[in-house]
Parts: sequence; structure tokens; C-alpha cells
Amino acid sequence: MPQNNVRIFGFAVLIVSALLASGTANAGTVYSGVVTNPPVDRWMYPFGPTGPRPTASTFTTIGSTIEGFDDRDAQYLIGFDTSATVPSGRPTWAYNVAAVTLTVRVLVEEGTPGWVYDATPDSATSVLPLADPASTADADPGRPIELFACDYRGLHPQTNEPWNALNYTQSSPFATLDPVGFARGNRAVFPVDFGGAGGAARDVSNNVTGAVRFDPESLSVGQLFAPGGVAVAPGAIVPTQSDVRFDVSLASSGVREYIARGLAMGRLNLIVSSLHTASDFGSGPVVYPVYGTRFNAFSVSPRLELTVIFCPADIADDQGTPLPGNPGVPNNGVTEGDYNAFFGGYFDALAYCDIADDQGTPLPGNPGVPNNGVTEGDYNCFFARYFDGCP
Repeated sequence: MPQNNVRIFGFAVLIVSALLASGTANAGTVYSGVVTNPPVDRWMYPFGPTGPRPTASTFTTIGSTIEGFDDRDAQYLIGFDTSATVPSGRPTWAYNVAAVTLTVRVLVEEGTPGWVYDATPDSATSVLPLADPASTADADPGRPIELFACDYRGLHPQTNEPWNALNYTQSSPFATLDPVGFARGNRAVFPVDFGGAGGAARDVSNNVTGAVRFDPESLSVGQLFAPGGVAVAPGAIVPTQSDVRFDVSLASSGVREYIARGLAMGRLNLIVSSLHTASDFGSGPVVYPVYGTRFNAFSVSPRLELTVIFCPADIADDQGTPLPGNPGVPNNGVTEGDYNAFFGGYFDALAYCDIADDQGTPLPGNPGVPNNGVTEGDYNCFFARYFDGCP
């Protein structure tokens, strides 16, 4: 072992022991706040406008005479700029997402019958027309409102770059694939879950009548609160000016990775979707959700509540057995185990100790992606983060 490493190691033992005894080594920088006025706030409907619109709605064409549309025909896309609340530009492993909540407001036009609140997911077969042999009964009245992550298809017509969360804007076209328009499966932005093979993103636009029928794993099922914050009872007609609150489930590594990628780029896009029945070409009453966008003077802006902790010094394999995911994904806080894991790998030049930002400027990728080998710079980088818990 090099002599300078011996001296450094002995000095570090004294410092870390004192920090562990005082409990200060577990600290992490917490970023928490509310983001409003999303720059992308639009109705994703084949015949909808691309510019500002005061309302958006969600519904399906399943069971109608209309064919050739996605099951989730009308969707609501909301994209938030998050960098003022949570710093962007860090590698995704640096974002330990603790809580994400989206709230949107619904408007029920006077004189319409309204729609029934359903607080739980419905099976895909319960959405099929009764004449379909695979149709099953719905266990409860109404249809849920669900929240999904976004994926993209097609190219930006000016730059020829693939669509993504940053270049898809309020005025971008609904679709750019041939045939351009309302064809099934060609919208530029579409909802996904992470129920594919190995946790891969999976298009849920046609989960009922597509080639493979499945029950999607949404980020959240919306919970309804009437004006004044009173919870709406499942099965009741939803009052106007009620809030739909989505508390995002962070149990899935795919969900955490998606949120972290959005925070890293400073733009988090989400899609609100439901399978409420709509009449053909708007010929009947509105019995599906209608949301007030940020352009609506009689509503409120959608709002995103975030709590994120920066703790890349929490090495995920400090329990002795490497865990799935990146080495910077927190598992039990920054503890003595992280210290032991780092030095166990540092002296043996293991890859996860080659911290990618030990040059002073964070590099893309995971902290275990080598940049210049395991050097004293990695040691200094680790302790700079270990003592304050964050980069």
C-alpha cells in the first residue's frame, strides 16, 4: 500500500469515527418545493390544437363506432421545468427521489351529468364492450384516472432529431410519422409503464385492444378531493373544481430512473390518461374528466411537488452484496458501511470506486463508470461528499 494512502487512511479513520459518533455523516441535501405553470400543458388529442387551450380531457373510443384510434384516445400531457427547485445537470444516480405528487384540477360543466369517481385500477377486460367474449364485469363503478411516464416516437421536422422531453414543446405537432395524423400508434408522445421485459418501458396506449392485452402499472391512480380538501367518496359524482392528486409510487427502479432522468435534464413530462367512454365525435353528454390547464382563468395551474435528496456517497453495495441498479442508488443512508465499501474497493482498484466526477466537473453516467482509474482524486471526491452527504 502506498505510504501516502496509509497516512490518508489513518487520518480518515479518525475523522469518520468522530462524524459517525456525532451522527452528522448521514446528512444529505434535501431539495423540496412546488413547481407550477408547466411550459408544456396541452391536450393530446388527434383533432386538438397544438397551442394553448383552457381545458384538456381524457377518454377512450372503445365501444364506439369510431375505429383506427388509440384506446387512450384523448390524453393530457404536462411538462414541468424543475431546475429551479431541484438542480439539474447531475448524473441520474445523484437523485434520490423521496416523493413526487402531481395535482390537477377538474371542471364539470353546469348542466352535464358529470362522471363517477373510481379510486382503483380497472382490469383491461372490464373496458371491453359487453358483446366481446373476453369482457368481464367492472368490480366498481366509474373509471380511474391514471398517471404515466412518457416516451417518444418520430423526428423533429426541423432538426431531424428524435423527439424527447426537451424538444417536444407546447406547439409541436401531434405526430410526425406517416401517415401523419390520427392513425393508431403514431402519436409523437405516448404513455408508458415499466412492466416490459426487465422493467423496460411499455406503450400503454392500446393496452385493451392491442396485439397484447395487459393491465398497465401506472405511476399513480388519481385520488379526488372536492373544494376545501374533502375527499370524494368512490362511486360519487365528482364535483367541479375538485383536485385530482397523484402520489407517484417509487417502488419501481424504472420509475425512479425516469424521474431522475427528467430532473437531470430539468424537464419532467407526465401524461394523465383515462378510459372513460366518450360519444362519437362529441355528439353526446360529457361524462369524462375535463381538466383546467394553466391557460384557464377559472382554474389553477397543475402543480408538481418534489422532494429529492442528493446522497451519492451512499454506495449501494455497502451491505457486501451488490444490489441491482447503479452504485450510487441509496439503500440505507450514508453510514459506516459506505466508508468500508469505498475503501475495500479503493485499495483493490475496484471500478465502483472510480467516481466519475473526481475531476471537479460531473460527467454523464454512473459514479462507477471509470474516467481515469481509481486515484487519489476519487478518494478526495468521496470524502468531500461523505462529509456533507452530497455532491
